Amino acid sequence: MRRVTIPFFLKIDGGLKDPVVKELISRFGKSVCAVIVTDNLVKKMFAKDISRGLGEEEVLNKIIVVSDNSLSEVERVVEVSSDFAGDVVIVGVGGGKALDVAKMAAAKMEKPFVSVPTLMSHDGICSPIAVLKDGAGKSQSLVARMPHGLIADLEVIAASPVRTRRAGVGDLVSNLSALSDWRLACKCGKEEMEDFAYLLSNTAALSVVKSESKNVEDKLFLRDVLNGLILGGIAMEIAGTSRPCSGGEHEFSHALDVIGTSTLHGEQVAVGTILCSYLRGEDWQLYKKVFDLVGLPVNASRLGISSETAVRALVEAPRTRPDRYTILEHVGIDEKIAREAAEATGVI
Repeated sequence: MRRVTIPFFLKIDGGLKDPVVKELISRFGKSVCAVIVTDNLVKKMFAKDISRGLGEEEVLNKIIVVSDNSLSEVERVVEVSSDFAGDVVIVGVGGGKALDVAKMAAAKMEKPFVSVPTLMSHDGICSPIAVLKDGAGKSQSLVARMPHGLIADLEVIAASPVRTRRAGVGDLVSNLSALSDWRLACKCGKEEMEDFAYLLSNTAALSVVKSESKNVEDKLFLRDVLNGLILGGIAMEIAGTSRPCSGGEHEFSHALDVIGTSTLHGEQVAVGTILCSYLRGEDWQLYKKVFDLVGLPVNASRLGISSETAVRALVEAPRTRPDRYTILEHVGIDEKIAREAAEATGVI
């Protein structure tokens, strides 16, 4: 029987230092060795305070600054962490790169992982999936470790770049597109449904779509988005796959990553959701309206890519996940179909 792991504690409140220090001591005791994985910017802003707070409590700790989300950085964290003789807990503080490296290092070491996100640009803040680059620089989604706990400061998230907050909405709402593709795959006999995972992912995304506010400056709305991203991560753990939150719209995003863009994941899947919903014959205008209200890109121009790049990414999308069945595989996506969908939705 497969085991499902969910976080043992969740704190969404003001302040980062005190809750992290308090929870680590409460959950693991003063004998714990805390390895804080972060990046340079977050280290200057928050991680040093957390480290200092642990030091004041005589908790042994070390800060490791990662430069990217590569497998080599994961190995470096594992190597440095192995110097500790006591019980180690890996604490990821920052955005996606730091959290992905931290959760994979924790998985390799079979140690607890505590997620302390300072951004909410995607559902990786509380998921068992880590997006990491191999030696050739190619990104891959790997099964890592669910957080033992998650601590988030709404003040910090509200002060993060507005673009990252919008991207979090895009990634969360795209769950609805992913779920449609999952239903399609099940109908075609390609996969089986995990009903509880479906329920969590669907409920989380709908709570934002139906929210009266679409203002990423509104802290109540941000809390709803953050809660939704957390539920999406738990849905992936229950399903044992990213399926509840990843369909053709994510394949489109992965293809853009391969081509090479400077856009955010949540922005890319938002445009992918519009395209895939059109191909499924769904109400793509609803998604376009929601994304527009939030301030997300709804076409290639606003996304910062050319029309040709958008069409190319949609055509090449299925190659990024050959094991996954989505509307793109179902219609046999080609340049003609891709261009027609992009033109009909106003993406190009």
